[in-house]
Amino acid sequence: MENVRNFLSHENSVVLKLTLRSLIKLGYQCTFGVLQCGNYGIPQSRHRAFVIGAAAGQTLAKFPEPTHCFASRLSVTVDNKKYVTNAVHKNAPYRSLTVRDAIGDLPSLANNRNRHGNIKDHVCRRPSAIDYERILRIPHEPGADWRDLPNTIVPLPNGRHAAKL
Repeated sequence: MENVRNFLSHENSVVLKLTLRSLIKLGYQCTFGVLQCGNYGIPQSRHRAFVIGAAAGQTLAKFPEPTHCFASRLSVTVDNKKYVTNAVHKNAPYRSLTVRDAIGDLPSLANNRNRHGNIKDHVCRRPSAIDYERILRIPHEPGADWRDLPNTIVPLPNGRHAAKL
C-alpha cells in the first residue's frame, strides 16, 4: 500500500496503527516505511509512505535499495519512537535525475500553446508572473531547485514587485 508521508503520523498515527492491526489480525506480517522517489529515478523530491505485507510463512519483502543518489535520509516518528529508513542514498549506482533528463527531449512550446506535431498531452500553461520569474532564476545546474532562489525583491513584468522569491 502506498500513500502520502503524513499517512504514517496523521492523528497520532491512529490510521497507521489500525492498518497494521487489521493486517496482523488477518494473519499477515507487515512493515512500513518512507521512500524518497528521487532515489528511484523520479526527478523530484517526493516522500511516499508504504506498508508492505506478506502472508504467514511467506518472506516479507524488504524495501528496495536506492538506484539513484539523492540527498536525503528519511525518518518518521510513531508513538515518540523514530524510525529511519534502511535505504542509503550515497551508494546508489546512478546520479539523481533532473527534469531535463525526464522531459528534455520534448520540443519547446511558447507559453500557453497546446500542441506540437504528433505529441499528445504536451501542454504549456502560462505561469503566473511570480512563477515565471522563479523559473528564470533557478540556476542551470544539476540538482538546483526552488531552494537555490535568491531572497531578493524582484520586479515583475506586470509592474508589481515580489517581496521574496
